[in-house]
Amino acid sequence: MLWSLWQDDSSPQGVLGLPRHESGAPGADRRAAHAPAETPSKSAISPARAEVPTDSSPAAFDHSAVLRGRAVDRQGDPLAGVEVNVVGNRPADQSEQFRIEQGRSDWQAPEPVVAGDDGRFEIRFEAAALMQFHVRCGAEGRVETRRFVGDLEPGVDRDLGDLAVVSGAEVFGIVVDASGRPVVGQSVRMKHVGDLPGGVRRSGQASTGLDGSFRCRELVVLGVHELQLPGREIIEPADRVQIEETQVELRIVVADAAEDLRPTITGKVVDELGRPVRGAEVFAVDAEPFFLGFGGRPVDGVDGQGRFELRRPDALVHESETVLSAFKEGYAVARLPAPVAWGSEDVTIRLEAGPPLEIRVRWDDGGPVESFGVVLAPERARSISSRDFAVHHHGEHPGGVLRIERVTPWTYSVHAVVAGGRTKSGGTPLVVVPGRPAAVDLVVHRVGTQEIEVVDGAGEPMADVPVELVRQVSGAEPALQMRVLDPSNARMEPTTSLSLEQVWRTDAGGRAQVEYAPIDAIALRLPGPGHAPMLFQPLPPPSDVPLRIVVPTGGTLRGRIEPAAFRAWLDEEAVEDDDGERIDVSLLGLDGMEGLRWPAALGPRHGFPVEPDGRFEIAGIPPGPWRARLTWRVPRAETDGRRAGTSGRSVPLIDRVTIREGETHEAAIDLSELLPASVGFQITVQGVARSVELRLHRDFGLLPNGEPERMFLRGQTDASGALQMRMPAGAWMVRPSVPLERVQAMLLPRQVDVAPAPGDVAGPQHFALDFAFGEQPIRVLAPDGTPVIKVQPWFVRPGSETDNGLAYVLETDAEGRTLVAGSPGLVKMRVPRRAFGDWQEWERWKQAHPDARDDQRWLEACELTLGAGRADELEIQLPAAWAELPE
Repeated sequence: MLWSLWQDDSSPQGVLGLPRHESGAPGADRRAAHAPAETPSKSAISPARAEVPTDSSPAAFDHSAVLRGRAVDRQGDPLAGVEVNVVGNRPADQSEQFRIEQGRSDWQAPEPVVAGDDGRFEIRFEAAALMQFHVRCGAEGRVETRRFVGDLEPGVDRDLGDLAVVSGAEVFGIVVDASGRPVVGQSVRMKHVGDLPGGVRRSGQASTGLDGSFRCRELVVLGVHELQLPGREIIEPADRVQIEETQVELRIVVADAAEDLRPTITGKVVDELGRPVRGAEVFAVDAEPFFLGFGGRPVDGVDGQGRFELRRPDALVHESETVLSAFKEGYAVARLPAPVAWGSEDVTIRLEAGPPLEIRVRWDDGGPVESFGVVLAPERARSISSRDFAVHHHGEHPGGVLRIERVTPWTYSVHAVVAGGRTKSGGTPLVVVPGRPAAVDLVVHRVGTQEIEVVDGAGEPMADVPVELVRQVSGAEPALQMRVLDPSNARMEPTTSLSLEQVWRTDAGGRAQVEYAPIDAIALRLPGPGHAPMLFQPLPPPSDVPLRIVVPTGGTLRGRIEPAAFRAWLDEEAVEDDDGERIDVSLLGLDGMEGLRWPAALGPRHGFPVEPDGRFEIAGIPPGPWRARLTWRVPRAETDGRRAGTSGRSVPLIDRVTIREGETHEAAIDLSELLPASVGFQITVQGVARSVELRLHRDFGLLPNGEPERMFLRGQTDASGALQMRMPAGAWMVRPSVPLERVQAMLLPRQVDVAPAPGDVAGPQHFALDFAFGEQPIRVLAPDGTPVIKVQPWFVRPGSETDNGLAYVLETDAEGRTLVAGSPGLVKMRVPRRAFGDWQEWERWKQAHPDARDDQRWLEACELTLGAGRADELEIQLPAAWAELPE
């Protein structure tokens, strides 16, 4: 368990939630546990400790937030009488699902305040957790101004400065076509042109009624505006609109709408008996991914009679046909076996009803749970959807049994959610097969109350500490590296995110009453050493015995990077990124701490800063073995003379350092062997100098996860194949990338040994490298001799899946032709089987064949030898197995 990594076996407190008796110590029957830790703020060297009152009575904490500022007009002069509101935003707050899972939010917006004669205002209110706030300022005849504030810590006092509230106008009018007929249902937008104070709404919007009239819903800021009527050409007014009065009436004349010439496919969706299926969705599968991961985009739904009309999307403008698919919950996904031409009519798509599903829910003591809802989260190949974790069938279910008439055949993770929301079952896998009734048993643990006491490594209570109950949204065990999100957003994220269920704060004695049900998918999250994320798990069943959670202080690592010449080179190389980061130190966990980094994933984005003299100090490090590395930011390739962001380079500082609780480790670091040298390259390809991109990397051993730790460099040779650069000493692999039509051919790398910087005394080091290069045109034929089109072969060298030194091979054209290019040598050609030319088809086949292996999608067609230079076209006829399904 993650928390055991920070366990101090010499501590008198108990671990694993079991009591350990302390002779003569007060509270000897209390349970105690150690837990992992949280990322220090970059400016802090040691963790902050709350001042604890000497008496045992709870302290009264003021959790109010204060927002202040000044309302001004467009010229910056004070504006009296402006009404100021604070608005809290929790998007799912009023949704049925949120109420089922989280209960109804009790946060109340504070009463508005009015700015005084000097324009100043101050508003005090309770800052609830999990909420984003913004301020709205408005007055009669003026456009509302909004200022985003974000989340607010309790007790914060923030000055928002000046908020400009500018004059506006009522805008209304009519939209007609060139013949004077009203245009119904037309969106009208007005966008201000020019500068405006921050927070002022720039645009006005309206929609025309049956008589073509419109009225902007809110006041429009005075000034010059552009009119925008989506899908229409504006004839009148011919120029931008000047809004100067308090009321403005517009007459807008638009050209007649052009006829939509995109072709359609019409048809109907029916069930096995030919009856129309209402509410199904029909997809053009050549487009974007959809719900169950096959790929497709819902172009249209069906009407009440099961009929549909698809119009070819712009994305498919060059396609003459498409594969159609249809879906409705409770039915198997239907996919027509052959493409359908655009312009087709009366196409029939038949949906097969899914089998029935019985869900049986019991308490952990065996009694039935009769009031619950269920989450059927489908297993998906790529992204997830918000409805993957939607609660269905919430209500009363006698005997704890829910029977669903039909369910879409698929693989799911099933959860039960009990009324009130805080009680859930763990995730249970369920495979639904067509034609076979399905059943699943779920166990729900009851919520109990547990008193906890949070103390630091010295045993002192930690007051006003947030204690968060978090849940892994996929039902698996939470892990330290996961992000913690508002539950309304967690369902939209990959399953490496945690959902924040509830928050408590400790009192003056470090105590809190927390409520939970003991399941594997939950944990307590607390601020640990340096205020970094720390998870306590597994949670024991709630009991009357207080649970003592010990938050260790952690250790300190300090050192200095030598020699000064290396630090000087970093100063030349490094640039600030958007967060002001340049050069820093970070740590990677070793042994049982693999996968952890310090700062942790939830802390600062990079690492701990290095001072100008090369010194660094890192406090609050969780005890254990670590590897330290140095990272600095360099500019990415320039675009139009502008630096396009930054990328990181890193080298190892310390291969292994053991940090102990409460101790400081001093590190002496000498990077003389990495001092950069001046290097010149002269590159030829098949004996001919040419401009290529060089990609260079140097290995520094293996990272804790077994992958190589590498430093990467890039450079572009000139037309003569020459390149001058400075690079750290060591063994570098040099790999050129040869540009071809629409692709790059990556050649096999060559090694060069760069001597340390003192070698520069004799002048720059020079390396002349010639790379062999070959091109092999191929034509791929089916077993019957016809061209295989739109197939992308994959070439590998025997015994290697990487560093193939080959071009990214394009799909075959209409004649079955493509080009293989790269370093000469023997290569194997693999092609996707005909039935699995599209990965979506392969995913569908895998669902029906649980024992399928990923390599079964591919067929090893042949071996060929890529020679130097350009060869004559080679015809490759695929074997009969290409057209067959794998066994």
